[in-house]
Amino acid sequence: MLDDLEDLFDDDDDDDELYEYVRSDYDDWYDNHTGFLLKEKGKWECWPDTDMYPFYYNVYKKAMQDYRREARRVLYTLYPVMNRLVRPRILERMDADFYRVGDTFLMFFFQLLMHLKYGYNLREVYENFDKMEKSFDERGTFTPYPFDYEKSAPWLTSEQRQQLEEESYREEKKAFDWKYGRKKMFTDMLVNVLVQYYPSLGDFDKETWVVFYSLLINEYYQFEFTFDHYICAAKYDMTEEETFLPYKEFMEVLSRKVGEKMEKKKLSQM
Repeated sequence: MLDDLEDLFDDDDDDDELYEYVRSDYDDWYDNHTGFLLKEKGKWECWPDTDMYPFYYNVYKKAMQDYRREARRVLYTLYPVMNRLVRPRILERMDADFYRVGDTFLMFFFQLLMHLKYGYNLREVYENFDKMEKSFDERGTFTPYPFDYEKSAPWLTSEQRQQLEEESYREEKKAFDWKYGRKKMFTDMLVNVLVQYYPSLGDFDKETWVVFYSLLINEYYQFEFTFDHYICAAKYDMTEEETFLPYKEFMEVLSRKVGEKMEKKKLSQM
């Protein structure tokens, strides 16, 4: 009888292996993004699993897969010079950065969805809402720099001043269109991917779009900052060692290479 009881409660390692907990990709996502999943800063309480779980599997995971592919397409479209990059370590590091495109954007988007679902006042949640709204209202609007030629160059005739103003306007507008075009291509990509997995995007009211647009722009600036090194590496044929230098040293090398290229161009025109 005693032997039977011992057999009943015997701790069999083989049986334990059958019930060993296996972490899911959701668990990893949760652990890596806990700071984004808290209801309030400083309070260790996350949003309900019933909100986080479907967002991860239905939106985040699917959108991230598309962003890795689409971010590469956008970068190579905007900067064809990227096709010159062939150095293995640079390409490997760049692939790792493509893997992260959209991550922060989607996590802040999740926070926005939670604020909407649970009735938060967006103007109170986002302290710089007025500034965000101004940026949203003025998106795509070109405002020329108000330079007063009559005051700064009074010796010019009215015709000369008008000519300078027109030339200045054209140059400023050209620069604005160049910058805004790149920003729009990237943010349009973010939206076009996301709407496939969150179709209700089109039902947002203006206040929600104000916050959402701010998230788009922040992700664009992050994208621009992250890949600027690679663009410079391609444009000025940098080595792997030069590309991965700390920022200060990298800028010194870049400045030297820019100067060398300008000098070479000057000599070729003589």
